[in-house]
Amino acid sequence: MQERCKEVEEEIEELESAITDGEMHMLTFVSAEETARLSRELNANRAALDQLLKEWEEVSQLIAAQA
Repeated sequence: MQERCKEVEEEIEELESAITDGEMHMLTFVSAEETARLSRELNANRAALDQLLKEWEEVSQLIAAQA
């Protein structure tokens, strides 16, 4: 369980970084198509982050219950 918790934490960090990068790229207009692509990517990353945060909470609670 602790190993999975660490994996989830690393994945969360990666997604948070990807979201930050995507938001920075959205500040510079390139084209409507690129803006749409970045928007879809940001939405997907945010949804994945939400799922990982839920998983992290569940795993953390299991670890705490075992202690």
